[in-house]
Order: sequence, then structure tokens, then C-alpha cells
Amino acid sequence: MEAGRKPAQGVVLSAAGQMGCLRVLDDVVRFTPSDREGWRAGDLPRLWASRYWQVFDEDDLRLGLSQPDYHFCEWVGAICFFLTQGCLSLVEKYGCPSHLRKEVVLNRLTGPEFTCFLEHAPQQPPDLLVYAPDYSDWFFCEAKGPGDELRPEQEGFFREIRARTGKEIYLLRVVETSEDSWFLRHACAGVSG
Repeated sequence: MEAGRKPAQGVVLSAAGQMGCLRVLDDVVRFTPSDREGWRAGDLPRLWASRYWQVFDEDDLRLGLSQPDYHFCEWVGAICFFLTQGCLSLVEKYGCPSHLRKEVVLNRLTGPEFTCFLEHAPQQPPDLLVYAPDYSDWFFCEAKGPGDELRPEQEGFFREIRARTGKEIYLLRVVETSEDSWFLRHACAGVSG
């Protein structure tokens, strides 16, 4: 993903193909083992919540810190969409009425009928609801890390979401590498380690 690319009229993504009901994004986001360790230690959730305050709220930070083995790939995806497309994201739990800020944004984007559907759904929606800051365009994204695959029940639920909203659901692969990480260089630019 090219850093600094902003959407002209809505969000522009390039998909490499289909995987079931998901459109697979051309780009793969790479991270290093030290990135993951920084997440588990709580350093990266704190840094990213502070640096990308437009994307993450206190509840996102609470979940990131209290569940250090989860949420890393979702946060990576949200930051990448922010850095490359200028988009904001709702990261997980946006179908839960107890997450008021997320419910307000979800309702504004999708309307009360779909918001109600998600609140009573038997499964979680895709990891990210990505949207333009002016709410003019939006889509869903499922972030998958190493060893994480789309389950059949997820695919069925995602098909229903796509049918109800008419919106694409993208798949973003987040992979570990021993090489320099584009993600770490951009997400933590200017931070001394």
C-alpha cells in the first residue's frame, strides 16, 4: 500500500481476486516479530491509540491491552487504511449496543435496520468497517493474520451482510516477515525505540 495516498472521490481499492464472498486485496501488510511483541507488551496499543486517535477510542485501547493475543491484525489494518486511504475504521464490536460511539457511526453509515440486524446477529461482522471521514463511502474488511482462515460460518454470514448492504467485503492479509516492515516504519515514524 502506498503511503499518503488519499481517496479522490470515495475509497479506491485494488483487488487481486475473490476468495469465496471476499474480494482479496492486492496488498499484503507485513509485520516483524518485534512488532507483535510490542503489541503484546502493551507499548504499541498505547502508542497507536495516542497517535491514531481518530481511529481508536478508549474502548479499543482497553480491549487491546486486556487481550494481548488478539486485535493486532485488526489494528494494523485500520492504521493501514488510515495511512494509505485517509479512511477511518470501526474496529470490531461495532455491532454491540454497549459501544455507543461505534453504534452511532454504524447507524449513520448503514441505517437503523442494519444496525438492529447486527445487534441481534449470531456472529461478529467483519473485523473492520472502513469509511471516508465525510461518510461518503464505506466498506467492510476482514483482517487475517498468520494461520487465521475464513471459517464457513463466517463466509455465510458475510454473504448475508453483503446482500443486505450491497457493500464489498475485502480480505486483508497481515503476514509476519523477518525483513524491514513497511508497516512499522510508517505507523511508528518519528518514534525512538
